[in-house]
Order: sequence, then C-alpha cells, then structure tokens
Amino acid sequence: MKPEYVAHYAQITASNWWVRSRHDLVHRLTVDALGEPPRRVLDVGTLDGALLARFSTASVRLGVDYQIAGHARTADALLDRGHFTKASACLLPFSTESLDAVLSVDVLEHIEEHTVALDEASRVLVPGGVLVLAVPAHERLRTSRDAYLGHLRRYARRDLEHLVQAAGFRIRYSTFFAIPSMFGLLGLRLLEGIGAIPPNQANNAALMRSGLLNAVLYKVGSAEATLARVLGLPFGSSIVIVAVKP
Repeated sequence: MKPEYVAHYAQITASNWWVRSRHDLVHRLTVDALGEPPRRVLDVGTLDGALLARFSTASVRLGVDYQIAGHARTADALLDRGHFTKASACLLPFSTESLDAVLSVDVLEHIEEHTVALDEASRVLVPGGVLVLAVPAHERLRTSRDAYLGHLRRYARRDLEHLVQAAGFRIRYSTFFAIPSMFGLLGLRLLEGIGAIPPNQANNAALMRSGLLNAVLYKVGSAEATLARVLGLPFGSSIVIVAVKP
C-alpha cells in the first residue's frame, strides 16, 4: 500500500462507511464466538487502532502494523486505544498462547507468506481463542485498485478455508460480505477494460467519510452486516471467517 494512501486512510476510519460497517461485523462476530468480549485482543495491521477502539472493555489491547512508524497523524490517532508496535504479521512479538482473539481485517492479501501469518496467529492464541479474518474475494473482481493497494491476491472462499484449517484452526463461521461493492468492482473492471475510465480513477471512492451518500452506504453496510452475521451471504467482494484454535 502506498504511503500516501496509508496516511489518508488513517484519517477516515472513524466515519467511513466501508470501514465502519466491517468493523461492526468483526466486533460482533468476535463477541459471538467467545460468548463475551475478549480480555486480550490483538489487531494485526491495525493502522490507526480504530478497530481496537471497539473493544473498550478489553484489559489488553494490542496492535501491530508494519507501516505505523513515520506517520505522525496515525500516531496521534493511536492515543488511548492500546499498545502499538511496528512488527510483521509473520513474526508477532508476543508470547505463545497469550491472547484470546486475533483480528486480521484486509491484511492477509498484502502478505507474501500468508501461511506463516496464519501460523503466527495460531501460536499466540490460547486454546479456544478466536481468529477473525477478512480478505478481498474473487480474482475476477481484480481492478487497478488492487495493485494500488498492494493486494498480492484475492481469495476464493474454499481456498481460504483450507489455508485456515491447515494452520490448525477449526472454522466456526464463513461468509461473503460487501455485496454492493462487488457490483461496483464488476462495473469498474468493465469500464477499465474498455478504456472508459483510466486506471486508479476510483482510488478515492472508498475513502468517502462524510455526506449523504456516506451515511446511506453505512446504513446499507450495517444491514448487510446483520444479515451476514445471522444468515451468512452467498456472494460479495469480501470473505469473513471466524476460526477457533482447538
């Protein structure tokens, strides 16, 4: 992910429809899986700690991100949200079996050795601990935006489930998410393919953080998050998995 995008993204997470709706879903799924809010939670790829802020009752809130250092605005946003460290998801600086929940939202697709990252998540979780994972779905939805964001891959649901199971987890819940975004990406791919829109033209569309459209999209995302949690969704531009360490 380009540094200018990281700096921009760190400013919009409190109000952006895309981020808020998936943070709502991840928080609720984590509590559902554990039966209570986690006491010790780690957010891998935390950036500005917005997701950790949802877990206000946790006694230990940890965040790691490879791009935290050097972004003054991001550092300011981290205040009072937990303890943050610049580290790789493939080498977490935490003790074995020390955490109740590990969150990884839109991170795994950036990591070359993604199987190592999953192994590390398993290592730091206590038995019965929960991994909540969200990634972009379907290679056929790839656009220039994926390259801009540094996505090495988009995932097929079954392939991702196999990777999670190979790391020693039992999958408790698996669903697609972000149906409206899927149609938006299909449209963008078509327009880029016929040259009707230049590559990267839509890079700022997902950074919307104010206005009527942002509010409406958040309402849609919240309703979708409720459906995904209760029923599961058959398609979408993202995959969300909840897995338990035996």
